[in-house]
Amino acid sequence: MIRCFLIVLTVVVTTLAGCRIVQEVPEGGRIVSSSGNNDCAEGSCTIDLESGPSWSETFTGEPDDGFVFVEWKKAQGYLCGGSSEPCALQVPAEQDLLDVTVYLEPVFSQLNAERSSLPADPSPEDLSFATQWVPSRVSSCIVGDNESPVLAKTTAALAEADLDRTVYEPAVVFTDEAFTVMLKQSRFSGTSVTQREAFPDYQPFRAVDGASSLSFFDDGTHGDLAAGDGVYTRSCVGVTSAEAAGAQPTSGAFDLFMLNPSLRGSETTSRLAKNVRMNSVGIFVSIGDDYSTAMGLGRHWEVFNPGSCKACHYAWHFFGDVFDFFVVSVRQAWAGAGYTRVHDFIAGTGHNPPFANYSYWDRPMDDGREHPEYIGMIYDGYPGNTGGITHEMGHGLLGINTADFPFADAGQWNDGDGAHIDSDTTLTGDLQGPLWDPERGFPIPVKYDDGSEYPWQMPDAYLEVNTSGQVVLAPKLEDSFLWSDIFLYMMGLIDAEESTERYFKLVNPQLSGCEATDDYLICPEQIVAAEETFEFAVSDMVERYGPWQSFNAAFDPTNIALGMLFVSDREHTEAEITLHTMVNRELLATGRPDLQEQKI
Repeated sequence: MIRCFLIVLTVVVTTLAGCRIVQEVPEGGRIVSSSGNNDCAEGSCTIDLESGPSWSETFTGEPDDGFVFVEWKKAQGYLCGGSSEPCALQVPAEQDLLDVTVYLEPVFSQLNAERSSLPADPSPEDLSFATQWVPSRVSSCIVGDNESPVLAKTTAALAEADLDRTVYEPAVVFTDEAFTVMLKQSRFSGTSVTQREAFPDYQPFRAVDGASSLSFFDDGTHGDLAAGDGVYTRSCVGVTSAEAAGAQPTSGAFDLFMLNPSLRGSETTSRLAKNVRMNSVGIFVSIGDDYSTAMGLGRHWEVFNPGSCKACHYAWHFFGDVFDFFVVSVRQAWAGAGYTRVHDFIAGTGHNPPFANYSYWDRPMDDGREHPEYIGMIYDGYPGNTGGITHEMGHGLLGINTADFPFADAGQWNDGDGAHIDSDTTLTGDLQGPLWDPERGFPIPVKYDDGSEYPWQMPDAYLEVNTSGQVVLAPKLEDSFLWSDIFLYMMGLIDAEESTERYFKLVNPQLSGCEATDDYLICPEQIVAAEETFEFAVSDMVERYGPWQSFNAAFDPTNIALGMLFVSDREHTEAEITLHTMVNRELLATGRPDLQEQKI
C-alpha cells in the first residue's frame, strides 16, 4: 500500500492524508506559494506528491483589488479550514503515500463601497511601525535582551510627561511571559524603590531573572534606559504563581491583563498590509511612534481624534464607507472610555451640528474625504471591558445634548452635565447614573435597603413610577438599564405613537427614614416627594423638535455598522490579539469588521 501524509503546520500540528493537493480558486484572488512554484490563479491547479525528499510549502490567499481574503474554506477534506493565517504544509522525506486527494480553497469577499487611498508609511526613523516582537518567556528572560521596539520611545515620553503613571510593556501577557514595568511617581526619590513601596497594598509581581526580590530602578540598570529621568523601570518581571493560577481573560493586576497560556493559538488573523491584520472582530493596526509618543505623554486624544485617525484611514481604504461608528481600542489601560460626535443627521431629537452636512467638523478627515455616514468615534481605553463601548454607543445614538428639555433650567433631564440623564428622573437606560444623596450629592449614592448585611451589598436606588402613577424609590436591577420608550424613539426604533409612557423629573427629591454612613445614604422603599415635579412624554419631544427623521437614506438604526480598530505602535502580540478578540466578540455579531452589526 502506498501511504501519503501531509503535516499541516497551523497553530496545532496535525496529520492528514493526501497524494494530490487540488487548489480551487474562486473569483476574487489567487493562491500564492512561498516557493513560487505552486501559485494558482482563478480556476483549479493540482499538486502531485511523490515519496522521496521532504516537501514543504506555505500558501497565502492573495485578494484582488476590491476583495479581501477571509479564511480557508472549512469542509471535510479541505486543508487549514477556518484559519485566516497562511497555510503551511510539509511531507516528511521517504514517506509512504496514500492515493487520496485533499483540497485547498481560499474564501474571498468583495468590497463594494468606494475606498480611500492607502495611508503613507511613516519616515524611516519610526522604528516601531509594523515591527513584530514576541515577549520573552519567564523561563528565559535576560535583562537587556529582546527589548520591545517601543521601550525607548515610551520611556522618553513618560519622562517628559507631567503626570504620574504606571506603564507595562506589554500590558497584556500570557502568564508565562515576562514584561517591563515603568513607574513615574512624583513621590519617588533616589535610585530605586521596592515593590512594597511602589504597591503597598498588593504585590502581584516577581523578578524572573534570578533576583531574590523585586525593585524598580532609575539608575540605568535592570532595564532602566536613562538614569535620573524620573522613570523607575524593571525588565524581566512576571506575575506570581498565585496570580497566574487565577488568570482570566479580563482579570488583571494594576492594569496588567493576564491570560492563561492555554489560550495560545485560539485566535488567528489574516494580513491586509504589512502593518494591518484582521479577524472576525476587527482590524489590528500598527501606527508607529504616533502611538507610543501620544500614550506615553498621556495625550490619548491624539490616537482617536476623528480628524487625524490613521487607523480609520486604513479601515476606509480596505472596506470603504460602510461604518456608522468606529471604536478605537488601545492595547493598554488609559483613561476609560469616551465619545466624539462627528455627524448627526437625525432631526427631531434636538441635535444642532454647527457645520455643513450635519457635521461637527469644518474640515475633512485624515484621508481628505467627508465620510458623511460616519456618526462618531468611541474611545475604548480599557482592553478588558466592553461596558464603556455600550455606554458610548448610547451617546452616539441618542445625544442627550438637547437643551432645556423637557423644561428649562432645573427642569432639564440633563441638568447635571448636559450629556447624561439626571438620576432624579424616572427614565431608565445606560446613560443614567446612580441617585445621589440629595444633601451631600456626588459621590455619595443612595442605596436601596433590601436587608443585606452590608451597604455595599445593597442595590443602588433609582426612581420609578408604580402602578398607581406615584414616583417611588426602587432597587436598580438589571431591568433598570433597559432603554425607556423615549430613547427607543430617539434611536429610530419605534414610532412616537407606539409610546404610552409618562416620565417625571423631580427637583430636589425628598427622602425619609434613611441612614447616612460615610459612603452611602441607605433608604427604605417609599413614595418620593419633591420641591417641584415635571411630567413629560414622547409627544412633548415631537411638539418641541418635530417628528424623528434621518437625512441619510442608507442609515438603518436596527443594524449599526461598528468598526473595531485595535491600535498599537508595534504589531500586536498574540496575547493582545487574544484578549481584544475574546472580550469584544460577544459585543459584535459574527462576520467581517466592515459588516459587523450591533442590534441595539
